[in-house]
Amino acid sequence: MYNEKLKIMDNIQSAPGKISITVDCWSTRNSKSFQGILASFTSKDWTYEQVVLDMDIIQGSHSGKNPATSILGVLDEFKITSKILGVTCDNASNMNTMATELEEKLSLRRVRCLAHIVNLSCQAALAIIKAAIPKYVEKPTHELEIEYSSEEEMPTSKELSIYWIKNGSCKN
Repeated sequence: MYNEKLKIMDNIQSAPGKISITVDCWSTRNSKSFQGILASFTSKDWTYEQVVLDMDIIQGSHSGKNPATSILGVLDEFKITSKILGVTCDNASNMNTMATELEEKLSLRRVRCLAHIVNLSCQAALAIIKAAIPKYVEKPTHELEIEYSSEEEMPTSKELSIYWIKNGSCKN
């Protein structure tokens, strides 16, 4: 395993350009805090590379300063501190603190994770829609009493919608 780490260190140190890192932190149910660091770069052979630099337990809380200190230690260990272009992380408040710490110490740029932004946006939109549904739809007060002898006789969703509207199951 040590030899593998030396190969990664050689590969990443000899990369001709800058290196971007992606970081995430999370806590388990029993309050252990973990952090993962991924490096993305173009190797000296001009191939796109992604390597896991670290996957470790964060000592203390992962409030932002501890992860930043841990990341700086890993970057120093791999001797790539001066090659870091930016960091990608989610939008949690601890990641804001961590990114600010790294920006001050390394003069790097933070990139917010687009997938996390889209996820949060969708959750917010769904919460609004879910809250609005009871205002516009009443629960049916009667069952739809239709029997079908074959699948072909089953009503379409449009026909069911018309039935519900005519029979007062939906508010206008």
